[in-house]
Order: sequence, then C-alpha cells, then structure tokens
Amino acid sequence: MLRALRFSKYLNIAEQIKRVLSTETETTETVDGPKGSQDIEISRKEFEEKIEYFIDTIKMLIEGVLDDCNLDPSEISQTLLVGGSTRVPCIIELIKETMLKPPTKGVDVDQAVAAGAAIFAGKNSPEKDLTINQKKNLNINYKKRKSIFR
Repeated sequence: MLRALRFSKYLNIAEQIKRVLSTETETTETVDGPKGSQDIEISRKEFEEKIEYFIDTIKMLIEGVLDDCNLDPSEISQTLLVGGSTRVPCIIELIKETMLKPPTKGVDVDQAVAAGAAIFAGKNSPEKDLTINQKKNLNINYKKRKSIFR
C-alpha cells in the first residue's frame, strides 16, 4: 500500500512537470525520496528526448491508420486531440507536420477523455440491460467500496 501511495505521488509530480513544460521551457519540482528532498530540474528539450519513443510511436500509428484507410492527410478535415499529452508542444507540432494542419482547439481534452470512457463503458457494459433497482444497488455498493479505500 505504501509503495502504491509513493508511486501515485511520483506520478502526480510527473504530471505536473508535463503540464508546466507545455507552457514553459523548463521547470523545477521538489521530490521527497529515500535520501530526502531533491530538486529536479528538467527542460522541455530534455523532456521531449525522454518521450521520443512515444512520439515516434504516435507518428507510426497515425501513418498506419491513414495507410490502412487509403487516405491522404489532405483528405482529413480536422484532427481532434484528447488526453493530457495533447498539451505537449512537440505532439501538437507532430500533428501539424503529419496531418498538414494544426489540430482542432476549443475542446477540454480531459473532459473529452472522460466522456469517451463513459460512452464506451455504457455501450459495452453487461449492466446496460439491468433494471433501475439493480443499477441503484450496484451504485450503492460501489459507493460503499469506494469509501472503504479512502
């Protein structure tokens, strides 16, 4: 349990670093580790080097989908990015270069992910054929279990 909490804490720090580097060129975060507190400095360039594998993977996936669908990027009217990594400037630049136009803006990327997950879960849930009372009981049990782990 302690290991999971520590991992969660580090994950939150990494998320914060990613968010800051989406608008700034460098950042410093303090991390509490086994040897005490340490300041971690990272530049956007260093961050992009660390995620280069993922950037290359995204590019290959986009090109693969276009190829599978026999489409040219010019035939796609717009690209909507959702999820936290869509704030990363090099991802936005990759989309501009690959799709020949910038991605569509104006959508809350986090809400779009949540809405997509809810739609997917609703369409694929074995519970979609349950009665109102059965759904209510599932919801109550979920809330009880959730409160136990807080």
